[in-house]
Amino acid sequence: MKIDIHTHTKKSKSGDALTREISPEKFCEIILSTDVRIIAITNHNVFDLDQFARIESLLGGEAQAWPGIEIDVSEDGLRGHLLVIVSPNSAREFSLAVEE
Repeated sequence: MKIDIHTHTKKSKSGDALTREISPEKFCEIILSTDVRIIAITNHNVFDLDQFARIESLLGGEAQAWPGIEIDVSEDGLRGHLLVIVSPNSAREFSLAVEE
């Protein structure tokens, strides 16, 4: 079984490629055509609970989706990214925390 903990489904920041914008249907079609069975959705600086729920539904138990976010961080002119991934059971609480 393969795991991908760094996937994108939305163009959520300036400079993102247009290919980052992908429908839940197409995203799931791609995932299910591979050996990947656990994915974390880690769009930049946003978490879309409705999209996450749709992807979970479309995967239908054939693969797992984990909620996450890729946070852009910068300090003293240096830039980096921080991946935060939580249990699927905590998706709603995670969404509320991200909105704050």
